[in-house]
Amino acid sequence: MAMESAGAVLLHQVGVMGFRPAEVASIYEGRTVESAARIARRMAASAGRLEAFDAWIRRADAADVARLIEWRNPPSAQSGPAVLVALHSGPNGVFGLAFHSLGLPLVVFVTGAPRRQDRGIERIAIDDPGSSFAAMDLAVDRLRAGGLVLFSIDSDVGTSTGTFTLLGRTTSFRLGAFKLASLAKVPVRPLTAEWVGGTRPIRVTLHDPVSAEPAVVAAWFERYLTAHPHEYHRAKFRVLLSAPLAQEVTMKTMKSMKNF
Repeated sequence: MAMESAGAVLLHQVGVMGFRPAEVASIYEGRTVESAARIARRMAASAGRLEAFDAWIRRADAADVARLIEWRNPPSAQSGPAVLVALHSGPNGVFGLAFHSLGLPLVVFVTGAPRRQDRGIERIAIDDPGSSFAAMDLAVDRLRAGGLVLFSIDSDVGTSTGTFTLLGRTTSFRLGAFKLASLAKVPVRPLTAEWVGGTRPIRVTLHDPVSAEPAVVAAWFERYLTAHPHEYHRAKFRVLLSAPLAQEVTMKTMKSMKNF
């Protein structure tokens, strides 16, 4: 049986993430079980590398971290204000230090106590509902002064957008980024970090502006995750895996079942 392919057996033996190749294939539509097994193994390797990197960055010198970063399309003081949107994908713990290395301040909506990964950023805490209004006002002020504000739009905290399709699942993002871009009248720009190897193994890319519509941003990140499927953090992948199938995927499955 296909599920007992060599890749599936190896993945089961390693036991690194608990994902079966069929589960990966159910997210990345059109992948065979064998190619999904390869993706799952790369996801596991990426997860292990990220865990080790996060442990190291907590005690590393900022200059040592900056030397690992390769910027692609870096912003400058003349780039203008923007709301930056990111997913929990790749070594995203370097964002603050990446901007710090350019001499640019970065404002980030965060929860919990400060961490060493937060070096180089201005934290706007949103640990309770009452702080959200003040945080939004502060963020608008930073943008109107020409700053950059970053949101992890797949965070577990905050008001949700309406639902849309991401990799065949019905899901939502956090509303704050889109609301802030509208209030401040600034563009939305995706921000990504990925493992690339070499002497500068982490590539941080500031992408061109996209429409400030959650479904449009989701379509952009779907293309990105399809090209970099192993980079998505395992906890977020599991959340997406447990989300309901989008209607069009469900209908496609039902039609295929009629052929049996």
